Amino acid sequence: MVGWASGTSGYAFWHWTARTPPTTNQTLLLARTLASGALDSAWPLGGAGVEVGPRSSAPEAIIAADGSGGVYVAWHDKEPDSPSTTSQDARLTRILASGQRAPGWPVEGLLLATSTPGAEPTQIVLDGQGGCFVVWFHAGLLGETSIRTQHILSDGTRAPGWPAECVPACDVHSL
Repeated sequence: MVGWASGTSGYAFWHWTARTPPTTNQTLLLARTLASGALDSAWPLGGAGVEVGPRSSAPEAIIAADGSGGVYVAWHDKEPDSPSTTSQDARLTRILASGQRAPGWPVEGLLLATSTPGAEPTQIVLDGQGGCFVVWFHAGLLGETSIRTQHILSDGTRAPGWPAECVPACDVHSL
């Protein structure tokens, strides 16, 4: 899967997945392309990597420019230690304009939600203060689906007053 997001100063971000030898883990890779068409030389050659854990298929991700030259990345991934083969996490990380993970953010991404059978991020919206809101579908075991959101600050912490898991935005039995 390949995806992209435009920046605010003549650049764009691209993402794709690749296996990380010698393991079978997937890595989500990101590159920043300048307005000239050249890859940003400040970023790691071959892309900035986000380790997303073991999977049999590529994780789906969404990205959004963070307004200061970097990018937010959200994805859903199977929980590696889960006894259920259908349990999935929704995670978020931030990559700076330098191509490095932002300080204070967990290596494996900030856990937004764990859901059985799944939590799939669908949108990242900037909050105007350097942080973002992430929205995802949350699927339950009985087929119920809800839309959930979380407000994350630029340093990788939840916004004050927001619950640890999320805010249910909409509960629907079938979407």
